[in-house]
Amino acid sequence: MSLTKLVFIQSSTNSDSIHTKVPLNGTVGSLEVVSGGTYSDSLQCSWELNFPQESSVNLSWDYIDTENHSKCKYDWVQVLDLTHDSQLVYGRKLCGSLNPTNLKLLNVMVRGTRRLLVSFRSDEDTQRRGFRMVYQAFSRPC
Repeated sequence: MSLTKLVFIQSSTNSDSIHTKVPLNGTVGSLEVVSGGTYSDSLQCSWELNFPQESSVNLSWDYIDTENHSKCKYDWVQVLDLTHDSQLVYGRKLCGSLNPTNLKLLNVMVRGTRRLLVSFRSDEDTQRRGFRMVYQAFSRPC
């Protein structure tokens, strides 16, 4: 099984927003908005994870470090299950700087999915490290 790592590569910007949507196929990988440093302002990034068949997908987080807000209005990451009516996997957007204990609480298994959409957004103010999410899909053999 190969590990796919997808890093959003920033380009220099002015106040214009960047919007990137990247399709990704495979069963194991990690996503991060930047590799070292901090993310740019006004980013809109999406990664669509496509699995070869209906799978159970384990999601875990190495870090989430974004601007904090009680309703995640400014900078956030979210995961949608596109197989099940675009339901929010965590019931809400994720934001703030989460410690290792809280990150472990976010480890979940999404069952019976073929497609997940991970989205990240930042506003024009505070920039931090972003996030790194690791996923692994398991499917039943035929």
